[in-house]
Amino acid sequence: MLKKTTKHFASKQFSIFYFLAKNDNRYIKAIAYNTSGNSSFSTITVNVQNLAATILSGAVISRSAVRLNWNAVAGATGYKIWRNGFVLAVGNLLGYVIGGLPNGTHNFKVSAYSKSKQSNYSNLVPLTLTTSGSSLVVNPPSKPTGFGTEDAGETTIGLVWIPSTNDINVLGYEIRMATDAAFTKNVEDIPISNSKQDSFTVIDLLPATTYYFKIRARDNANWSDYSLAANDTATTAMSALLSNEPHSSENY
Repeated sequence: MLKKTTKHFASKQFSIFYFLAKNDNRYIKAIAYNTSGNSSFSTITVNVQNLAATILSGAVISRSAVRLNWNAVAGATGYKIWRNGFVLAVGNLLGYVIGGLPNGTHNFKVSAYSKSKQSNYSNLVPLTLTTSGSSLVVNPPSKPTGFGTEDAGETTIGLVWIPSTNDINVLGYEIRMATDAAFTKNVEDIPISNSKQDSFTVIDLLPATTYYFKIRARDNANWSDYSLAANDTATTAMSALLSNEPHSSENY
């Protein structure tokens, strides 16, 4: 593909031609001209290194849903999922469940991108949905384990857990907090978007008040079960200085 642009510098004029080649090199030529004619061409080759392509796999998991997984690409900040030539989803994920699809064959591919670069498409994965497809089987993330409290302060309580796992991806967690063991009083849900996070400090608590906590994980299709509950008491100012032993709801 050949493109031309004209640049003006003070009283001089230059025409710049550039070619976009398949190997991602850009060949740039420039000429100077005035009323007497044009100069000879100069030539510059600029090598543009794009991101590598990822490898895509997929499976039909119900009459109207598919699961896609792909490999990470070095330098990528996100990925685009394409179905039959149209973008379905964009995000920094390595897997996705797509539901609500009509019967027929759907052609999927994925491309990676960063702020200034993009990859070629992945391999094409055709998946065919029929009315006789299997029942929906989408595994939720594993339940967070090792959930407990530590380092209670006058208005803060620290929480710790072992991160969840999932056959697609874990997107984050939700901590449920209440002031009774049945989780019916002063209930508050605290979202956590970092799937690698394994601790959190709850702030702005009432001193000398016992709080109860439990946590669950999520992917882009399901929630895990809640962990076993843990509780601790926001201390008075003096007891906060004396207490730093962790209180766990279950064994690691």
